[in-house]
Amino acid sequence: MINLHLLRKLIFLSNVARAFDPLGFKCPFVVRAKMIVQKMCIENSDWDEEVSERVQTIARQWLKECNELNNLRIERCLLKGGEDNYCELHVFSDASEKAYGSVIYVRERTTEGIRVTLAMAKSKIAPIKIISVPRLELMAAWIGVKISITVATALKIEKRRIKYWTDSEDVLHWLNKHSGTLKPFVANRVSQIQQLSTLDQWRYVSTKENTADILSRGLDLQRSAEWERWFSGPRFLYDEEGSWPNWKRKTSVLEKEVKKGYAFCDSLR
Repeated sequence: MINLHLLRKLIFLSNVARAFDPLGFKCPFVVRAKMIVQKMCIENSDWDEEVSERVQTIARQWLKECNELNNLRIERCLLKGGEDNYCELHVFSDASEKAYGSVIYVRERTTEGIRVTLAMAKSKIAPIKIISVPRLELMAAWIGVKISITVATALKIEKRRIKYWTDSEDVLHWLNKHSGTLKPFVANRVSQIQQLSTLDQWRYVSTKENTADILSRGLDLQRSAEWERWFSGPRFLYDEEGSWPNWKRKTSVLEKEVKKGYAFCDSLR
């Protein structure tokens, strides 16, 4: 039995470790625990020291919600199969000042219609040392590319059938550039993304429709409508491709990420 009145870092961490979630289905819930652990680390308290009352309050709330995890219902049939079925992966990435990551959905066209199923998600906490949100968005996009290759290989889906979605126009601008024109932090990640994906696989999605936004901010278990959206994906994936969001390019505000001596050009390669 957890003593919620004498909460220590070690006790909380031992309970977070029990939330075994290798495929990231519970990412929006687990990421909240990661944020709490980071707060405990910032306080620099010892493992057996009682944490501050402020942190204890949010930690107790998370631990109480753990009892409700059994109420989550997850669709485990990723593919119906069938010779005429067409499958593709849709990868959404996002970042906030607190966390970043990606979520992957399998979109399958069957004789009965279109199915969209959560396949995998992965989240990370933003470093204590402040990094700009656009850079975190780029790191989230890189996570999405890496785990999409894993999922595509496991499900035997061709890499050309992967579509990547981000609500960061800066990331899309960077991917439109030669990595050599960018500063090292951005250039390294852009180069890695460009090696494993093509420009025409990347698309823009609004923050409102981006389900990875749920992952980057965390979600409590009482918000059932948001959990339903997390598991089923954005509504536009159930429509024909012609009605999907389109990116109307604007001038990026992050010219500071371009090396001196290079013009910042938005033209597509």
